[in-house]
Amino acid sequence: MHPICQQIRTSGVEFDAVKQMASFNNLNSVLSKLGDALGTIASKDDGTVRQLINQVVADLQNGRLDTIEEILSSLQPAPKMPDPTTAKFVGLTADSRLAFFNPDALGNVATVSVMGLQPDETLLGVDFRPNTGELFALGSSNRLYTIDPSTGEATQVGSEPFAIALEGENFGFDFNPTVDRIRVVSDAGQNLRLNPDTGAVVDADPMMEGIQPDGDLNGDTDSIVATAYTNSFTGTTTTTQYGIDALTNQLFIQAPPNEGTQTVVGDLGFDFEAGAGFDILFMEEMNLGFATSGSSLFSIDLETGAATLVGEVKDGDHPLELVGFAGRSPIVKPDPETAEFIGLSDANDLVFFNSNALNNVTQVEVTGLQPDETLLGIDIRPETGELFALGHDRIYTIDRLTGVATQVGMDRFAVPLNGENFGFDFNPTVDRIRVVSDAGQNLRLNPDTGAVVDSDTLTGGIQLDGNLNGDTDSIVATAYTNSFAGTTMTTQYGIDALTDRLFIQAPPNEGTQNLVGDLGFDFDAGAGFDIVFREGMNLGFATSNSSLFSIDLNSGAATLVGEVRDGATPINLTGFTAAM
Repeated sequence: MHPICQQIRTSGVEFDAVKQMASFNNLNSVLSKLGDALGTIASKDDGTVRQLINQVVADLQNGRLDTIEEILSSLQPAPKMPDPTTAKFVGLTADSRLAFFNPDALGNVATVSVMGLQPDETLLGVDFRPNTGELFALGSSNRLYTIDPSTGEATQVGSEPFAIALEGENFGFDFNPTVDRIRVVSDAGQNLRLNPDTGAVVDADPMMEGIQPDGDLNGDTDSIVATAYTNSFTGTTTTTQYGIDALTNQLFIQAPPNEGTQTVVGDLGFDFEAGAGFDILFMEEMNLGFATSGSSLFSIDLETGAATLVGEVKDGDHPLELVGFAGRSPIVKPDPETAEFIGLSDANDLVFFNSNALNNVTQVEVTGLQPDETLLGIDIRPETGELFALGHDRIYTIDRLTGVATQVGMDRFAVPLNGENFGFDFNPTVDRIRVVSDAGQNLRLNPDTGAVVDSDTLTGGIQLDGNLNGDTDSIVATAYTNSFAGTTMTTQYGIDALTDRLFIQAPPNEGTQNLVGDLGFDFDAGAGFDIVFREGMNLGFATSNSSLFSIDLNSGAATLVGEVRDGATPINLTGFTAAM
């Protein structure tokens, strides 16, 4: 028995006295270490310290502690298990369990069993989706899953297995952050992409019959068991795909990715198992490579390929054999000041998003409206870049960052709005707001005063522009071309949700509608519409419920871009504008 343990056991003294025993038994270093441990805990919680001290003294006196290491261990509370929703790393075990851990505590692991797979199915790879933070997994039954990290519940994406069966024993599985698609490669040379929204294989050549995979792996190797992309964050426009060959124990770059061509980077310097895992985290403006082989975690030098052993991943004293691995990079939400698009939700929230990441949004609650007031439309003023909104017979400016709405002018419109759904857009040539409705109303607003523009100053009262007429008398969304300050030419377009068609309103003040063509989709009455002037071109975009479409201004044809979602939750939009 250690002398200090014997002294405490026989004397019954508490630790304040024990720390004064340095002159006995030459235990200065031991007592110093013990004092440091006590000091660390004391700085956190005095009540906890007293309770721990009393327990340690009792354990020593009762013979339950024999060494100073046991004393120090008993003074330290058990480490908190990693939170599966925030842990930096997740490993995949051979029996389809998820092991969540952090790089500074490889021996502290939270394991979660995966449920909801097909009978006898195993998971072949995992990765976090940069746009949403969702955990995706590749199943051996040719299926794609999302997994709830907290419960382990797996949900199949789509309803069918892949149109092209997986080929190989070991697979690399990683998101390309620039296009939000999943890359799958294998030790048998397979190379394909998956759509994370549908669970389907991406057709590499739509002109050919059937579904075509990307080009087989070729070049310096035709066998990759783990793959990862750089710049794994939302909105990135550049990325590089790396891969590990466990046969040659080398790191490769796959470029072009769709052609599967492999170029060697360098030797790993360790013998990697066929079930190796690999991911690249984007942290503090740096791409940091990590890989697993068996229970070992390595850092990977992306310039040389050299692997450096970090440590062993263990569940307590038991090493965990991992067959898959993923790192959780920070999710970068759209900046309200720079986001490409702004939607208006049916909950009166502003929804900021970008066209390359429709499922990654920033929502800002709008405040400062009248009691029970809902907004009917939004648009950006080309002259100033301010965000304007249409309320019930009022207009507002809205701070994008805070959502605070400020009424323009003091009074309501001299002529009340008429209709259920409204188009709301700035005419960039005259800096006035056009408002149209499904009831045929057609008017202009002054953005400086909040007042209705009088179309006939010679007649008493306030006169509106001419009611909608011509090929339709119902427009629910409107937009002008050349939406930039200083333009001298513009054309006003509108969407009729009853006939699902695109129109030109000319002359605008007379409200005459001229048919452009069919949209080709059933648009909701709360549709939104705007036209972006980009690189000398006018590009139409529209929303219907949670769907974003591009609009061909020559033909009227709508093309589905995707669904606006907060993670996996669709957002119903009742207004929309390009953020310029």
